[in-house]
Amino acid sequence: MRVVTNEKLIAKRAKLAKRMSLIGLVVLVAGFVISFYPKLFLLTLACLIAGFTLSNIGVFNASMWVKEPRGDQVLTRGLKGFSNKFTLFNYTGPVPHVVAGPPGAVVLLVKAHEGKIEAKGNRWRHPFTMRRLVGFFGSESLGNPARDLKASTQAVQTFLTKLLPETEIPIFGAVVFSSPKAELSLQDVDVPVLTEDELKDFMRRLPKEEALTSEEQRAVMHALQGDIQATEESE
Repeated sequence: MRVVTNEKLIAKRAKLAKRMSLIGLVVLVAGFVISFYPKLFLLTLACLIAGFTLSNIGVFNASMWVKEPRGDQVLTRGLKGFSNKFTLFNYTGPVPHVVAGPPGAVVLLVKAHEGKIEAKGNRWRHPFTMRRLVGFFGSESLGNPARDLKASTQAVQTFLTKLLPETEIPIFGAVVFSSPKAELSLQDVDVPVLTEDELKDFMRRLPKEEALTSEEQRAVMHALQGDIQATEESE
């Protein structure tokens, strides 16, 4: 499995996350100091609101770009040793993670949520716990992974259709829960939902026939890769 990862983007976002957290902390401290001056109440309030907001933006981004393992690291690890006919693209295309190969393109929507995840049909729940309360403001909402995956696959379809308007490119997709602490309870879910250990089996179940010619495969990979170089290749 070849891997292409936009390391520059990761470093940039990680730096921004740390900077936002630091600025937010400074503003909060300033608000605390100003609070000793009653006449500056409105300024104190503004500092507290701004500091709280900036800090949480920083924490939210840190959970995505600083905290390890990141989504790209989980996918790279889970697909290590898979066929070199496929390439995993991280943060280089219209969505964060896409695998391209002979059968077409595979969108992998990574969710880092922990604890119990319940889904019945098109309804998803992430029951609230005291543990979640601790990191509530800096964490991403579960939302509806099935709907999000469909939106992501549509984005990739639109992107590739513009590239090869006369070629029908099959688009597959799966939701991947990256944390081993995720407890999945699924019933009648209409999209594939995987853990890291299930990634290779999912890829092996893709159609065996080549939907794209070698030239079309090169065009798709070139478009998804942009000017980012492959960072890893494993047998």
